[in-house]
Amino acid sequence: MSQSRSGARQETRRSPTSPNNPLSSTHQRTRAQTAAYLLGIRPELPNVNDEEVSCMNAVQIFYEGMADQPIKELTAEQYQDTKLDKIEFQVPLHTTDTNKSTTYVDRLHSESESQQDIFDSIKATMDVPDKYEHLGWRLSTACRTDPPHRLLTVHDIDSAFRDARAAKTSGRQCKKIAIVIINTKPTPKEKPTKQRTSISSASEQGLLPPGILVISDEAPVGQQGNFLPQSLKRTYALYLDSDEESSNDEPSQNITDVMTSIHSRYPAMNFRQYDGKLKDRGILYLSTAAHFDEHSRRQVWSEEIRCRYSKGAE
Repeated sequence: MSQSRSGARQETRRSPTSPNNPLSSTHQRTRAQTAAYLLGIRPELPNVNDEEVSCMNAVQIFYEGMADQPIKELTAEQYQDTKLDKIEFQVPLHTTDTNKSTTYVDRLHSESESQQDIFDSIKATMDVPDKYEHLGWRLSTACRTDPPHRLLTVHDIDSAFRDARAAKTSGRQCKKIAIVIINTKPTPKEKPTKQRTSISSASEQGLLPPGILVISDEAPVGQQGNFLPQSLKRTYALYLDSDEESSNDEPSQNITDVMTSIHSRYPAMNFRQYDGKLKDRGILYLSTAAHFDEHSRRQVWSEEIRCRYSKGAE
């Protein structure tokens, strides 16, 4: 019995009190000595002063209070603050539909959500396969011409959140930042169908220009002796001479490009049929057509109108 007591005393002496030892604190040392007493290794309970008793009681009361404390629910204001921490995602719709125009819907997500759930939600909203590899993202404040960041894994979702937070807190005021999702390989949209040409003959004469362009250099009979239109080729040559004097003018527009642009807006008018005729008359640029006076413009249609009336009479 004396040997066990001496062994307990030696064990107590070997208990270090350095800060690096896990039993260095007073409370832990007391618990170890109490356990040794209960196991029969220590002959008596450890000596505890009033300060240690007060410390242990305070710790016990603290843990008992936490166990009895009910869980508080979030108030409406706290829930609103949590909601404000979410980042807006602008997700496109109909990017793979050839018949519908692309629109965007807004989704709010926070970094506390599962990134995989966010990724799956984006693909489900866009109606693309799970293994779709043509997704990207950019911030709403970025330039549209900037190449988008890739969006292939959940790690890319983390990068989007990180950049959005950094951009939102940059500067003196918080900015409204959204993460725009992009389909980097969308399905091309079908062009709108051409306007139906089933129009009555009366409306054709009122809406459509003549099918053949005829330009006459002759003036009307009553004005042949008084007025002769200036040659368009000479007008074009004069235009080139005047253009050389001014180097600040914009480059001339090719008449073919002008006719093509008009035809794309009004395909039923078929303006491209006049391209060859205008070039034959020396009208190669839009600026040359500006010298085409009122009298000459009337001559453009005179011959065709006579042809149409003659066909109608037959």
